[in-house]
Amino acid sequence: MKKSKLRSSKDRSLTPMKCMNSNPDESKWGQFAPSGGCTEIVMVDSNVDKVLCSYCTMRTTNIKMK
Repeated sequence: MKKSKLRSSKDRSLTPMKCMNSNPDESKWGQFAPSGGCTEIVMVDSNVDKVLCSYCTMRTTNIKMK
């Protein structure tokens, strides 16, 4: 199989983005946000519009965290 020449890891630009649960009232997943909203910053590709951090994602699966 040929490797794609469209994008490689070298030409991706990463951007810091707040977890979408930083504002639970407007978030689709707001019921899983910690009280006061999430403060996590996630590094994402420049094509990403919204991101849910790993901590809020784990809350959706009912996994207990430390």
